Amino acid sequence: MRHALSMALTALALAACAAVPESAMTVSKTRDAAPVPAGGGPIVRIAQTAPAATTAIPKFTLCGGEVPCPEPTRKTLDAAIPLPPPAPPAPPARTPGPGVEKMAVIRSVAVRFAFARAHPTARDLAPLRALMEDMRSAERITLRGRTDAVGGKPDNDRLALRRAEAVREYLIGYGVDAGRIGIEAEGKCCYAASNRTPEGRAANRRVEVIVTVVMKE
Repeated sequence: MRHALSMALTALALAACAAVPESAMTVSKTRDAAPVPAGGGPIVRIAQTAPAATTAIPKFTLCGGEVPCPEPTRKTLDAAIPLPPPAPPAPPARTPGPGVEKMAVIRSVAVRFAFARAHPTARDLAPLRALMEDMRSAERITLRGRTDAVGGKPDNDRLALRRAEAVREYLIGYGVDAGRIGIEAEGKCCYAASNRTPEGRAANRRVEVIVTVVMKE
């Protein structure tokens, strides 16, 4: 940086000396430069009028002869230009207050069905009773009706839907809001076990009950 500034000043001095004759002449004003009156002697020096520590761009003037040069001062070209103040720290994250929704907890249970049956028995519905309190206050309940792989696709689609609707009616009868219950039904898909064994097919004949509960502080 110091070397580049020195070379620039030298080039400026040489250009000034080449352009100005030895005889007296008038030098017009330039930006941040003092005027040189007519009748003065030759311009022999380039002086800095403002220290680098007080301005982002150093200011210079032509002097010599009848134009007095400023008194020499301590070099300040290498003085550091003050940096802008650091940005203020980001505000802390807001902590949820009482009653603000904090997180969602998803719970699930499966209701089994006998072969080709669309209505569950009291024994089949037993797993729902453990979650009945959560389901009454749940944000959302999704019922997914499923079948095994026996039979055609259209028949199994209808059976899967009837199974989901049967569970929906059971929940409504126990005080669950019908508007919070959604149904997704499809047969011959989404198996929970292999269809090669009776136990696997029994596990596939089901309605999955997905309960979403929003916890609050």
